[in-house]
Amino acid sequence: MSDAAARAPAAVNPPRSEILYWAALFAILGPPIGAVLPVGALIVSAVSSFDAAFPLGIAALLLVAIPACYLFGLVPGAVAGVAGSFLATRLGKRLPVVGATAVVGAAAASLWAALISGFSELDAWILAWIAAAGGISAAICAYIATAREAGAPPEPDAAA
Repeated sequence: MSDAAARAPAAVNPPRSEILYWAALFAILGPPIGAVLPVGALIVSAVSSFDAAFPLGIAALLLVAIPACYLFGLVPGAVAGVAGSFLATRLGKRLPVVGATAVVGAAAASLWAALISGFSELDAWILAWIAAAGGISAAICAYIATAREAGAPPEPDAAA
């Protein structure tokens, strides 16, 4: 082993329990939070064309939106959560963790949408809305996750 390798600090990883906590939090809370943006836009659209079937249409929209939000948000939410746990360990401060995790969430949501659509039928506006929903959702979840110990990340495990 060379001297440079002996002096290099070991990589710091979060404990497995922390990774699972972040992944579960993002996978459970992230999709409904991310769905607020598109569902809100659909409700505004429905309100603008108000008719007698309005309450029934809103109820049907919400019944479909709940399973759909998990279809579109479960995987990117879990990915952003796992990445967020590593970012929290390395960055330490709450605001940079929230910002970096928001970027990861936006990228994960966009990539997942592109993958499940077969890289077709998505124009730039739809991808921008999906990225915004993923980013906002990841930022809110990261804010919640970092609030546990007054913003202090947990004690990291040293990589062996």
